[in-house]
Amino acid sequence: MWCNFPSPVTAITVVIVADRMVVSANPAQRDTTMTTASTMSLPMAKLKELASMDLPQAMRKTAEDMLQQLMEAEVTEQIGAARQERTDERRTYRNGSRLRRLDTTLGSLNIAIPRIRESTYAPSFLEPHCRVHASLCAVVQECYQQGISTRKIDDLAQVLGLDGISKSAASRMLLTMEGDVSAWCQRPLSACPYVFMDARFEKVRDNGRIISRAVLVAVGVNLEGRRELLGFTVAPSETTETWETFLRSLVARGLTGVKLAISDACAGASAAIQAVLPDASWQRCTIHLGRNLAAAVGHRHRHEVCGLLKLVLTSPDIATARINLAHAVKIMESRHPKAAEILIEAGEDMLAFMHFPQAHWRKIHSSNLVERLNREIKRRTRVVSIFPSDASLTRLVSGILERYYLTWSSDGYMSTESMITFQPPIKLLA
Repeated sequence: MWCNFPSPVTAITVVIVADRMVVSANPAQRDTTMTTASTMSLPMAKLKELASMDLPQAMRKTAEDMLQQLMEAEVTEQIGAARQERTDERRTYRNGSRLRRLDTTLGSLNIAIPRIRESTYAPSFLEPHCRVHASLCAVVQECYQQGISTRKIDDLAQVLGLDGISKSAASRMLLTMEGDVSAWCQRPLSACPYVFMDARFEKVRDNGRIISRAVLVAVGVNLEGRRELLGFTVAPSETTETWETFLRSLVARGLTGVKLAISDACAGASAAIQAVLPDASWQRCTIHLGRNLAAAVGHRHRHEVCGLLKLVLTSPDIATARINLAHAVKIMESRHPKAAEILIEAGEDMLAFMHFPQAHWRKIHSSNLVERLNREIKRRTRVVSIFPSDASLTRLVSGILERYYLTWSSDGYMSTESMITFQPPIKLLA
């Protein structure tokens, strides 16, 4: 079994063969002033002892031995001499060791960190003053993003062989996500002809009170036909001002070329689109429109009004759709006046998608793209229920959305050929 551990000075290789464990420096990467490689044999009796243990315990024991070998090799290089070795290159001497517990994905390990005189030694695989290995922090972050609460992480840690991870310790591990959150939220954007917008609400503690926070999310389709997560923000509410601020931040990061913005009938979103994206049309989500029509009539008539709406939306062109819309409004006015008012109010806003390539109609007539994303956010946030702060909510939502951003970057959503109409014209040289 080969295990490579990175070191700032040299690369260390651990080899387990039939009757011994050997730690040596990689000659291709070590410094030319380093002494001969240190080796230590593991007797057959020790191997039999490991074999008699259960697998997790044996793996932890093996990991402890390998880390001890690694630290011994690093100390030998820093001192300039192995144990009980006399050499002119020796710079100082060993001075015992200090016991320390290290929490890893294998469980809690007990290691003895060597001390040296007239200097200090810190293992290359540990951050200063940290008792948790980076791999365990990554596991905790992954669990949290997958919907496991910080309280349940403690139970999971005990199953993995750890002494336990308290709620506060898990929260501290999640703080390391903030750097990635900031970098991802500030990355530059490109041209996106279609932008899907939606919001959902989460509960957050604020000075002892439980208040609602709006999570505004925007997803675009770029010129290559790929979905792109443009960004998100946590705002006090879903108003025109918050949507305007959010959209202006996207424009400041490079968002251009927006031709159609799709959202529900939120007045704040539609007004912000007109103010920030004046060249873009607004498409009212037809799925939300159908729900509004169904809620305006009795249960027995829902099938009828939804059928009339479907007749309008499945028209082959915009001219036919307008004719069918007038016909549907005429029928509803005599039987369902409230539904007729809703349909008249929607008007051209629900037919805006028909001004774009027909190959895109099925995907741009509603905000289903971002709605599906919000359901994934809800599936994980409902585990937390109430977030302790806006920063905590931001970390979780960012982790979820960043995962989708990386997945979507390699998946096509619309064909490149169908997006040619949005490509800028090629300038010919005189």
